[in-house]
Amino acid sequence: MRPLDEQGRQDYYRRVADVLIAQVKAGTSRWQESWTAGEKVAPYNLKTEKYYQGGNSTWLASLAKVHGYKDERWGTYRQIQEAGGQVQRGEQGSQILYWQLEAKRMVRDERGKPVLNEKSQPVYEV
Repeated sequence: MRPLDEQGRQDYYRRVADVLIAQVKAGTSRWQESWTAGEKVAPYNLKTEKYYQGGNSTWLASLAKVHGYKDERWGTYRQIQEAGGQVQRGEQGSQILYWQLEAKRMVRDERGKPVLNEKSQPVYEV
């Protein structure tokens, strides 16, 4: 998966906003419906069983409503195949935003002690 350029991000945000606005105006947005206690209503990953968060959760719930999906599980083509499922002919993937924060790693010397800069602060790999 490649990162979106500025135009790609703007197109994505516009597409998401258009769908959400249309659903709110029509009174058909997923979060306006009632649900039963204990029922899984938020989209979650088929393999990891982790719930999608933030805008991705809202976006996938809205897409499920648009397409008439009754199942809150989402997965990649490969994840669905590995679970014994099959993607229906003509179905296409749904784009979401993936955020990955860069982990800073402290530079250590040959004895495993942190390397310090001239201000006695730890140095991190770039």
